[in-house]
Amino acid sequence: MFICGLDEVGRGALAGPLMAVAAVFVTPSKLLRWDEYETENSPISGVDDSKKLSPTKRRNTFYRILRRESFVDFGIGEVSANEINNVGIDRANSLAFERAVRDLRYMPEFVLIDGDNPLFGWDTQHQHHEPRADGRFWPVGAASILAKVIRDDFMAELSKDYPCYGWENNAGYGSKDHMEAVRTMGPCSLHRAQFIRKILLKGSDHADPSPI
Repeated sequence: MFICGLDEVGRGALAGPLMAVAAVFVTPSKLLRWDEYETENSPISGVDDSKKLSPTKRRNTFYRILRRESFVDFGIGEVSANEINNVGIDRANSLAFERAVRDLRYMPEFVLIDGDNPLFGWDTQHQHHEPRADGRFWPVGAASILAKVIRDDFMAELSKDYPCYGWENNAGYGSKDHMEAVRTMGPCSLHRAQFIRKILLKGSDHADPSPI
């Protein structure tokens, strides 16, 4: 029996894609109820919401552990900045989840999801979603770690082509330096139009400077 944790990263960023990871784990020999997959029952001690695993070195340590031995399969769902501009962030979030699950080789029996919205096209009896699930359920926490490290590495690679924005340090989020670069240098094709509009029009630091 397989259970899946599903989470996204990059929702609040000013630039770059939204990414989701669906991570599939083998369940114990006796199938547990969804509410028994809480963090304190994790077979990987310390797995939690990736935002709580700072500094980055600690998060990367868990990432290596997960990649080495813990999960059966994982899928990645990516939604580009251009798509976000076209469909909006809420629809982009749903698309990222759908794509991550479609990217799996092994379909799970149950999906635990971080956020307010269910997984479209999936039996409602075989999923549970709630805000901050990445801090409550270890499969979702594991997915959040994978998604965070994968996206941060991707943004660091993109920063080589767009060095003025500092994405290797801010991962596309609204840090002070990033917003100042947008105001002085202008946005690039990887910026999200709706997200930076207030910066360009008002010059105000409206964005959340904390990477999520």
